[in-house]
Formats: sequence, C-alpha cells, structure tokens
Amino acid sequence: MIISQRYTAFRQFGWLFFILELALVFCGVFIALQVDNWDRDQERRDGLVEMLERIEIELNLNEDIIAQSNALAAGGEPQRRAVFEILERCEAETDWRLPLNEVINDLLRDFSPALSSITLEQLNRRDPYLDLLSPAFRTALSAYTNQLLEEQRQLAFNASLRWSQHVWSHPLVTVGEGFAMLQVADSASLDMLCQDNDFRRQLFVSAGFVMSTTTRLKRFATYMETFRAALAQEQQQLLQGA
Repeated sequence: MIISQRYTAFRQFGWLFFILELALVFCGVFIALQVDNWDRDQERRDGLVEMLERIEIELNLNEDIIAQSNALAAGGEPQRRAVFEILERCEAETDWRLPLNEVINDLLRDFSPALSSITLEQLNRRDPYLDLLSPAFRTALSAYTNQLLEEQRQLAFNASLRWSQHVWSHPLVTVGEGFAMLQVADSASLDMLCQDNDFRRQLFVSAGFVMSTTTRLKRFATYMETFRAALAQEQQQLLQGA
C-alpha cells in the first residue's frame, strides 16, 4: 500500500516536472523569437535612419545645383537686357556686335540642371522601410517624389525644346574664326537684325527658356523646403523612438 502511494506520487510529480520543463522550453523559444524580431526591427530602423540621412544629403545637393543654375542665369541677365534694348532702339551708332555675340554664346550654356532622385526612389521601393514611416511623412514623401520626378521631366522637355528653337540655328549666326565662338555674320547689319522677325523671335525665345527654367527652379525650391521640414520631424521621431 505504501509502495503504491509512493509510486503514484512519483508519477504525479514526474508529469509536473515534465510540464514545467516544457513550459520553460516554450518560454525560451518565445523570448528568443521576440529578441530576434526586436533585432530585425532595430536593424530596419537603423537602415531607415541612414537612408533618411542620405535623402537629406540629396536635398542639399539639389539645393546647391539649383543655386548654381540660378546664379548662372542671373549672371547673364544684365547683358541680355542690354542687348534687347539695343535691338529695340536699333541705333546703328551703338556698339552692338560684341555684346550681341556674347549673349548668343552665353545662351549656349546648360541652364537645365539634372536634379538627383536616386536615394528617394530607393526609399520608395523599400516596403520594410516605408512601413516604419509615419502616415504624415509618407504623404509628404509621395507628394515630394511626384514633384521632383515631374520637375525632372519638365526640365528635360524644356531643354530639348529650347535647343530646337535656339538662336544659334538662325542663318545670320555663324561660327567665328578658329571655331572659338558663335557670332553674328559680318554681312549682317544691326538694321537687318532689327527687321528680321525670326532672329528677334529666336533670341527672345532662347532667353525666355532661361527665365522659365529659373522660375521653375525657384518654385521647386519652396517644395524642397516644405519636404525638408517634414523630413527633419520624421528623423527626430525615429531617433526618439529608437
């Protein structure tokens, strides 16, 4: 009787120990999975923080590109205005040939910069990173991405259209001695240019594209600043939640 009771007690406690061991195993596995998930989340968060820093660098780069392009356009503005006034007055005694040649050659510069969007497009393809972003920043990111891509398309289109209408293709514009620069043909007089509507139109159109590009870039710079503010706020939230 006593032996039977002891055997029964051993069996009961044995099952209890087994259940406890099994529970400990499950707890260990659960904790390990939670730690692994935490590590993965932290790894994604760190990757997102690094990518947002690269987007900030890309913003700074585009800001510098726009500033340089606008400075280039602004640098030639006084000369362009002076030449337009010469053609408007059309006074032959004015020293017109040299400033006109300088403006024609200045208009050959590249006034349509290439804005960078590499990191921005990479982020938009990384769903694990996008899932960590706040809804407000995802909206700001989508809006800015669309604005940037549209600006890139418009700049490329305007540049192509500008070259197709450029004054360099006019018959009275020739290559100077030694192929150093373009110039108005020696046979062309100021009065001839003033009366040539095609020449005047192409010159104004060439300059107009420069002004149009500058206006677009200044407007886009305001979009950049709005996105920069949203980016800074998102970066701060991510660092606080790390």
